Amino acid sequence: MVATNLAVRKILVVTVQKSNMHDPNRDILVISTKAHLDDALYSRELAILHKILFEIETLSGYCRCHEIIDVNKHKVIRKPMLVQQAIRDQLHKPFVFAFCKN
Repeated sequence: MVATNLAVRKILVVTVQKSNMHDPNRDILVISTKAHLDDALYSRELAILHKILFEIETLSGYCRCHEIIDVNKHKVIRKPMLVQQAIRDQLHKPFVFAFCKN
């Protein structure tokens, strides 16, 4: 007789839905261990995600998380105000890159 190991695994339910709360053009992938989410709970989760993404996706947040590498001048720009200025003025130039610090 062959012994088999049976493992109980959680099933992940993946849903991709257009969210219509603040930005109708955003697709959000929701991964849950529950087969069905209550509509109120789902709306609450979407509201929290929108609040988090709204804070992160601002220009000041982008400038804090990125640095500008200018190969032409052999410079790395790290200060958020200078990064913001470089994004407006220099990013279209060749060999000037926005690099994520993470």
